Amino acid sequence: MLNLVKRGSIFSVVYEGRDFTTTLVEGNKTEDSIKRLFSDKGFIVQDCSTVKEYQEQDIDFLVKSPQNGNTLAYEVKSDNVIAKSGNVALEMYMQRATGIKNGWYNYCKADYLVYCDSINRIAYFIAWKKLKADMDNCVFYNYQNRRFKNTIDACIGCVRLVNIHNLHAAGYVPYISYY
Repeated sequence: MLNLVKRGSIFSVVYEGRDFTTTLVEGNKTEDSIKRLFSDKGFIVQDCSTVKEYQEQDIDFLVKSPQNGNTLAYEVKSDNVIAKSGNVALEMYMQRATGIKNGWYNYCKADYLVYCDSINRIAYFIAWKKLKADMDNCVFYNYQNRRFKNTIDACIGCVRLVNIHNLHAAGYVPYISYY
């Protein structure tokens, strides 16, 4: 069970019965489901999740088209809050005991962000490079920054919340699938 609790200007994300291990397992299952979506349609999928070079770019896998040979990079994010909020959470930074670290928004080099609603099992394929460039250059600015406290790994973070329907209406979500 998930609860969003507002304390001042900070939201706390309270996960009942969940910890880092359960969320990692959920994320891995989601990645496998998305990879199967591609391989079942004849695409060649190369898992990069354990390769340091790709981890540093926040890329989970590469997909090569059998028709034209083009290869695209994908990052999968599993989220059980979007079902309730309607928002994609783009991680800007995390403040941990070891210091402030850039969130994946700042270093993800994937062509597509596959943002998955793990409650309704809907995958939103977001044109990540275009969206990030447009956000960085203030072309797309329909979002709000929000600080939050994550109870799973006891840290404070900041996310950009972007409504999935606004992303879709602006053309950043060319493909939606059930998984």
